[in-house]
Amino acid sequence: MLQLKRLRKERGMTAREMAAKLGMKADTYGKWEYGVNGMSIENVCAVADVLDVTLDELVGRPVSVSALAERKTYLTNLYERCEDGRRDTLIKTAESFAELDSLRQKGAR
Repeated sequence: MLQLKRLRKERGMTAREMAAKLGMKADTYGKWEYGVNGMSIENVCAVADVLDVTLDELVGRPVSVSALAERKTYLTNLYERCEDGRRDTLIKTAESFAELDSLRQKGAR
């Protein structure tokens, strides 16, 4: 099942705003969100792009342990390549994103 409504709300968008970003009528998008109409793979990809999520996230498929490990390793490598002053900035930026996501999730409930 697609996670359209949850992901859209987490990003603070209305259905009408989402439809506008996709260049379509709000009622067409609404039918997707409520599962009335199916979506082409092209439309699924467009929605994933607007929401900045992977297709796996969009369809509610859990992220694999190996994919998470790869992401953690990648972030660790980026951190280690930075100078000390930039490392602090990297940490503060990550903390800001985590706080913002936490607030969005609380607002979506």
